[in-house]
Amino acid sequence: ALSGRYGFDVLLVTDAVATATPHGEKMVECIGAAICTPVTSADVASYLDAAPSDMVLPPTAPLHGSVYLSYDRHVCTRSRHS
Repeated sequence: ALSGRYGFDVLLVTDAVATATPHGEKMVECIGAAICTPVTSADVASYLDAAPSDMVLPPTAPLHGSVYLSYDRHVCTRSRHS
């Protein structure tokens, strides 16, 4: 089960993380122990397949593949001046 202690979850999908340092695997382990629940992509897929439809909500806004081309002060996608 992927249920959080406070009613929300922060998941770290361990087989979907890339790191640029040789210490990345250890950092994933530390982050998983400290601030989130480490799971695999198979765990997430199984949960989504088994969850009742009222527990998994669809996106409430359109999904745009070009979001990386836009500036949003809440998302670090690119500089405002690029």
